[in-house]
Amino acid sequence: MSRKIYLLGNLAITHNGRPSDLLRNAKGCALLVYLIVRGRAETREHLADLFWDSPDTSGSLRNLRVLLTRIRPYLPGLATTRNSAQYIPPSDETIDYLTLWDSLTTGESHPSLDDLRLYRGELLEGFYLEDAPRYMEWLTLQREKLRRAVLDAHRSLCQTLADKKYWSEGAEVAAHWLAIDELDEEALR
Repeated sequence: MSRKIYLLGNLAITHNGRPSDLLRNAKGCALLVYLIVRGRAETREHLADLFWDSPDTSGSLRNLRVLLTRIRPYLPGLATTRNSAQYIPPSDETIDYLTLWDSLTTGESHPSLDDLRLYRGELLEGFYLEDAPRYMEWLTLQREKLRRAVLDAHRSLCQTLADKKYWSEGAEVAAHWLAIDELDEEALR
């Protein structure tokens, strides 16, 4: 059984090649993305506050409990306690965001063009939750953080390839860079 989660560009979650029923629950998808990107246990109070704009914490916590119960069948990596929730990807699961982010942050060498091609669009492109303004603010910041890291990686890889006089490889990287930001003057040069 293989599961693939694509967070870059349009959200897609497949299980054995078929779309997951989780996609029918926007808030469930948003919670999954938040837990994947954060990569650690989050308190239930924090999650309830992030997803429900309510003055009543107990009501928000109740909403979170219901949401967790609904999405649990679709997420074998969802680990919950009385106080927290975390997503631990199973070994047979592929998540484009984690693969790309790992290649951007390992610091050992430049990400390859194949790694950079995982960036098919911004994080959760076109996704919007009308009733979760704090979540949307977080998502906007994450989108920009990732975009900057990807553009910096393109810049660095192009410079390395130019220094080695690998012109055709550098041109490929620059073309991908321009597909992301067609007005970047440095990529045009």
